[in-house]
Amino acid sequence: MWMLLVLFTLPHLNCVEVCPNSCLCNLQGAVKCVGYTITDIPKQLPVHTYLLQLNDTNMNVIHQQSLAEKNLLLRFSLTHSHLHTIHPRAFQVAPQLKSVKLSSNDLSTLPAEVFSPLRTLDQLHLDGNKLETIAPDMFEGLVGLLDLDLSRNKLSNPPSDVFDGLTNLKFLNLGRNLIRKLHPTIFHSLTKLVYLFIYNNELEVLETGIFDGLVNLEELKLHQNHITSLPPQVFWSLRNLKVLTLSSNRLKAIPEKSFYNMPKIRKLTIYNNPLLSLPDQLMGHMPDIKEFYLYATNLTTVPGNLFSNMSGLLTLNFHLNDWLYELPSDLFCCLPKLYKLSLKANKLVYLHPQLFSRLTTLDILLLADNKLQSLPEEIFLGLGELVLINLSNNKLKTVPGMVCYAYSPAKHLHHTIGSLSDEELNNCNTTYKSYFPIHNVLHEPTTTPTTTTSITTQEATRRTTTQTSTPTTKPPVLPAKGLSTSVKTFTTKPPHSPPFYDVLVIEQGPEFVHHVVHKDWVYVWTLPSDTALVGLLMVCHILLVVTGLFLIFAAMYAYWQKYLFVCKRFEFLNNDVTPASPIGNYARNKGKMDLPLNLRVLLLFCFLNTVVWACPDKCRCNRNTILCEGISDFPTSMPSSTTALYFSNCSIYFIKPDDLTDFSNTLSGFGIKDTVLREVRHGTFDSTRNLGVLWFTRTELQDLPAALFQNLQKLDTLILKSNKLLVLRPDWFLVLTSLKVLDLSRNLFTSVPVETFHPLSDLKYLFLSGNNIGQISKETFRGLSKLEILRLNGNQLQELPIGILDDLSNLGELSLQDNLITHLPHDLFSKTLKLKKLFLSHNRLTSLPQGIFLNLPLLSHISLYENQLESLEPGIFGPMALQELWLYDNKLSRVEDDTFRNLTQLRLLVLSRNQINYVSNKAFRGLEKVGEVSLHTNLLTTLQAGTFQGLSSLVNISLENNFISSLPLDFLQGLSNLGQIDLRNNSLPNLPQKSLDDLSAATEILLQQNPWRCDKDILPLRDWLRQNPSKVNQTMVVCETPFSLDGEVIALLSDENLIPIMSTVEPVLTSTEKRRKPHTPPSRRSTSSPAFKTTTTSEYEEVTSSGQGEKEIVSNHTLIIIAVVSTVVISTVIIICVFWRRNKRGRGNIGGRNKNSVL
Repeated sequence: MWMLLVLFTLPHLNCVEVCPNSCLCNLQGAVKCVGYTITDIPKQLPVHTYLLQLNDTNMNVIHQQSLAEKNLLLRFSLTHSHLHTIHPRAFQVAPQLKSVKLSSNDLSTLPAEVFSPLRTLDQLHLDGNKLETIAPDMFEGLVGLLDLDLSRNKLSNPPSDVFDGLTNLKFLNLGRNLIRKLHPTIFHSLTKLVYLFIYNNELEVLETGIFDGLVNLEELKLHQNHITSLPPQVFWSLRNLKVLTLSSNRLKAIPEKSFYNMPKIRKLTIYNNPLLSLPDQLMGHMPDIKEFYLYATNLTTVPGNLFSNMSGLLTLNFHLNDWLYELPSDLFCCLPKLYKLSLKANKLVYLHPQLFSRLTTLDILLLADNKLQSLPEEIFLGLGELVLINLSNNKLKTVPGMVCYAYSPAKHLHHTIGSLSDEELNNCNTTYKSYFPIHNVLHEPTTTPTTTTSITTQEATRRTTTQTSTPTTKPPVLPAKGLSTSVKTFTTKPPHSPPFYDVLVIEQGPEFVHHVVHKDWVYVWTLPSDTALVGLLMVCHILLVVTGLFLIFAAMYAYWQKYLFVCKRFEFLNNDVTPASPIGNYARNKGKMDLPLNLRVLLLFCFLNTVVWACPDKCRCNRNTILCEGISDFPTSMPSSTTALYFSNCSIYFIKPDDLTDFSNTLSGFGIKDTVLREVRHGTFDSTRNLGVLWFTRTELQDLPAALFQNLQKLDTLILKSNKLLVLRPDWFLVLTSLKVLDLSRNLFTSVPVETFHPLSDLKYLFLSGNNIGQISKETFRGLSKLEILRLNGNQLQELPIGILDDLSNLGELSLQDNLITHLPHDLFSKTLKLKKLFLSHNRLTSLPQGIFLNLPLLSHISLYENQLESLEPGIFGPMALQELWLYDNKLSRVEDDTFRNLTQLRLLVLSRNQINYVSNKAFRGLEKVGEVSLHTNLLTTLQAGTFQGLSSLVNISLENNFISSLPLDFLQGLSNLGQIDLRNNSLPNLPQKSLDDLSAATEILLQQNPWRCDKDILPLRDWLRQNPSKVNQTMVVCETPFSLDGEVIALLSDENLIPIMSTVEPVLTSTEKRRKPHTPPSRRSTSSPAFKTTTTSEYEEVTSSGQGEKEIVSNHTLIIIAVVSTVVISTVIIICVFWRRNKRGRGNIGGRNKNSVL
């Protein structure tokens, strides 16, 4: 018993796990977290978590330990967040991952080989980011990768070997980038690739042989590019191809036999190209193609065998070709399964009599919008299955007599209504009025139907009625050959005069089946040919309508008379009965409670109004909100109860006052976006006094009437962004005292009148970004004391007047980035004590006044990068909640004492890509919480002792790309949490034992690309490298001198290799040799280059201390002087080259740095 109790209790004790906040966890191990409060990967996850999905978070960085201690995690996803940084070793703690999705983030660069530890990775999605380049070794080691998505980035020229190691890749998406050219061998190693998407790029040409290695490819999408020509036989190696899209390019011609050797092709698109002609031999054997589109071309005709090899074609859309006027007679000879043929909207003027003769299975034929003037009599013979012919908008005066009989609805008499499609219900009789011109003269029929025909049709009609009333059984379909007994046939040539034009003809003969489709309901009825019966029915119908109207008016009159009688009785009671009597009170109450007749009638009409009013065509209605898309005219019939009306992607060119009259009293929201709107006429909104939200976005508006908004006192939100407005008129806002949101961004404003915003005392959000505003007055924002967000970014501002922000006491966010501002007033922010976000990046600031940020205690975000700041004086920053300070891409040369002392909450400090040559030992004092300091790509030659002293939380130090030749003693003392220190690409020739002991405090040290001098003094470094293989990548730390050991791995050197450097004649290394490309494997050398003379061991013993051999003593003073001068000149050239190269490297793209965690 006790044993059973223990067995049942243990699982409950061990499996109790808590799901993190903002997350959903299931028992199978899947965790999904959503929310802006998430700033890092949750630490406490269920131990059996295998799937972690983070979406819409506030996570900006994946740190080195973010994925640590998640040993069972196999699939990781971080999407739709603001991720911009990944630590170079972020995935080394989770090598078991099989799937990584980082879609829809802000990644602009990636550390080299950041994914290399993921040896079992099979899925990697980096789509929807800002990647501009990909390093050649980015995917090194990912041999098991199957799915790679790089779409929706800014890639322009991928390296030719970027995919070389991905031999198992099956899916590659490069769509929606900026790729202009692809190397001919870029895909040659992807022999197992099945799907390749390169659509929506800027490709202009395809290189010969680019697809030769893709023998297993099934889908190739190249549409929406700029391709102007195709190499011959470029697709011939793709024998397994099933989908090929070449539409929406710039092809004017296609080489002969381009689409041969594609027996499995199912989809081929070449439409929307300016094709002028097609070769006689173009399409190979394609039996599996079911649907083919060829439209929006410049073709005038096509080869007769164009579709001959598409024997399985079901739908052919050969329409919308503005120059196509002729078709070969045998064009449709070999399409035995064709169901639908569309030839509409071409310029066809003539059709050959045998053009459709072999399309025996054709159901739908569309010939509308051509230039046809006549049709051959027998052109539709043989089309027994035809259901729909559309001949509208041609120049036809007559049609063949067989049209309506081949297209008769009688074949559907045995079908239930539910079994018929809309196309089958569109019969000839109901469409003649729109298809043909109106004729007033009618011709009598030349023959009279026999009695047998009439009886057969009547019986068929009765059977149809019976079958429809019993929907549980579906009647069999009537064969086409059975129509011969119920359809009138011609034995002689029919008359040339057309029957059935504009007037309904009733004659003794077969019954006529009619239908109409209304609101997804199909109403079907038969009209007997008996004129007497028709007359009786029409008379009865008229009598019923008249009787109904009479009864309605009689009832209304009776109610009115009763109302008058009751009023008289109440008047009598009120006059004759005392007010205090019960009868008098009853009469008064009765009079108050009963509704008068006119009010009842009004309610009746209101009810009828709600029934009659329907949602306009091409609009969607949700209660009283209407959204219309793709319409060309303003709807004329709108419900009077409409409260919100929005238009999107429409072709409405103007709005006038009458458009809103019917529902002006109830309208509270109105908006138009993505529309060609060019004019809003005066008085349009005069009657819409309850309007609360109004917006015009992405239209063609260039101006608005000055008094357009004069009656909109209740307007709360006005959005006029992304238009082409040229002038900002103060009269627009004179009466908008309730306005809280005003968006004027992305227009063409060049100035802001001083009085424009003065009436808007309740305004909270003002957006003026993305215009061409060059100057703003001091009084522009006067009185806007409730303003919380002000955006002026993306303009041409050069300065801000003193006191311009003084009235903005509630301002929380100010955007000034992407302007031309050169200086700021010292008290600019003295009155904005609630400011939390300040954006000043990408301007031309050269200095910051003393104390400019002193009184901003709530400031948590500031951007100052990409300016021209030359110095930062102590006292610029006051106490604030700032956590990240980005100062890269400026011209700072020194960092003085206590510059950042008040930034006690700072976590990240970026000073990279400046010109800093000196950092004071007290420069970082007060930054107790800082976790990362970046000083890379500067001009540092040394560091002061105690520079990082007191920074107990420091994790990463970036010092790469400087000129540091030595390290001070104890410069890392007290840094117990140090993770990585980056010393790559400096000038370190050696490191003494004391410096090596200091470096041992870090978890990872990057030492490659330094000019290591491998003499006997290198022994401490060699031994230290051997003792710390986990801290340093030993293979990357190689000798540079002496020349005989250039490229040798220091950790592998033996004692015999280490000779005194002073005894070796060394060649001069160029700056290119001195700075190798990062992560390039060194070349091993066992002997010196034959271009330089080396000294053997015996020769070393004969060399004197002065460096001259006993056999070669030069006493010529002239040679000595020449040698000295040459040495000075060469040294000067080398120094200039090195400085030029470093300066050039410093100006490079910020995304090009290897360390992504800091810029």
